[in-house]
Amino acid sequence: MFINDAIILPILIGIFLVMVFLLSLVGITNKRKKKLVSSTTIPEYENLFSELNQISQKLDEIVALINDRDTETVDRLKFHKKQVESELESRNSVTNTKTEMVEKRTDCLFFTIPDSNGVFADSSRSDIDIDGDKFYKVVLNKDSATNGLLFYNSNSRDLKAINRSQSYLDSVCEIENSDYKHHSTKIETKQPAEIELIEGKWTLKSNQRVLIRFT
Repeated sequence: MFINDAIILPILIGIFLVMVFLLSLVGITNKRKKKLVSSTTIPEYENLFSELNQISQKLDEIVALINDRDTETVDRLKFHKKQVESELESRNSVTNTKTEMVEKRTDCLFFTIPDSNGVFADSSRSDIDIDGDKFYKVVLNKDSATNGLLFYNSNSRDLKAINRSQSYLDSVCEIENSDYKHHSTKIETKQPAEIELIEGKWTLKSNQRVLIRFT
């Protein structure tokens, strides 16, 4: 089990306080020894000397315990670090595999932004959206490669589209609450629009616009 600093620190502080107490006890004992040396018999003096030796040995044991504890902690930290690195490597491998599959659907096409006429060039389409830079998505109709529904593809860059709505939104979208523009950070599609591929260009059908809402 990994022991973190929140557990080790109180232990070390407690050991330190014990050391301070024992050192103060040594000082008191030394003072007693000086006062009693003239009137203490040899056996009594030997007993005091023995006590001092025992205290000294205890101090050495405490110091060794601290050093051992530090070594054990460092070893545990190294072991835990290796476990974390191994887990990260494993997760990165899984993430990379999943990333290759993100939104890679045969019934979806992704586009950045339309031109000023509300048209998406078929040559600019993508089957995946990994970087989050595709602001629109076409979901193809069943058994069709030229007709589908156009959605705004909400992502982490919605605020950019909101701030540059004239270039990113106005040519293909109808904004349900445009007055909320300066208070919003996200965009959601309320109603997709019908779109079709004509001569290499994805164009909205007559009177069709994507209904979106700022949130």
